[in-house]
Amino acid sequence: MPPISHLVTRTLWLIFGMGVGLYSVMEGVHAHQVGITLPGIGMMLFGIAWFMQPVVLDKPVSTLTASSQEVAIGPAGLRRILTLGAFGCLAIGMVARYVIHI
Repeated sequence: MPPISHLVTRTLWLIFGMGVGLYSVMEGVHAHQVGITLPGIGMMLFGIAWFMQPVVLDKPVSTLTASSQEVAIGPAGLRRILTLGAFGCLAIGMVARYVIHI
């Protein structure tokens, strides 16, 4: 495992994802709304995934993907599962909130 680089960027992404997610989860639980709670869980999953593989903006855009892979921590499969789980929670949450109204 490479050393944790870009600690400030990782921390900011984690704080953003967890902050927005926790706020949404607290609002959803308080209102007893699944459609508000699930996107909050998705944002928390995004925060963890972004911590593991932050967007690195110190290089040209053409090398952004390669530099992002260089600073990634953890297995690629776990990052993929976190990202897909986050998208799933956001999508199901939006359907639950705006279509089913639960």
